[in-house]
Amino acid sequence: MGKQIQDQKKLLEECLPRYLTESARLLDESQVVTEVNVMVQNCVGLELRDSSYYLAPRWVAIFRRIYNWRLAKLSTGKFSEAYVLTQHLY
Repeated sequence: MGKQIQDQKKLLEECLPRYLTESARLLDESQVVTEVNVMVQNCVGLELRDSSYYLAPRWVAIFRRIYNWRLAKLSTGKFSEAYVLTQHLY
């Protein structure tokens, strides 16, 4: 049982960095290691199904962190300012 949990954790720790660096291009290599460790520690728990334990990622919390990284990236990029056109009603 312990081997299965370690294998599941390893797979998750391989998928998240690949998504954050290659697919979403949100983080660089130095940031991704720390962020994945935080995500796995805070957003993954154990769940008992029948007589075995499995990793249970809380995907809402994980995607919330990814969304916050996307917002942070937008706020520091060239699109960080917004212009609002106001229309005067007469």
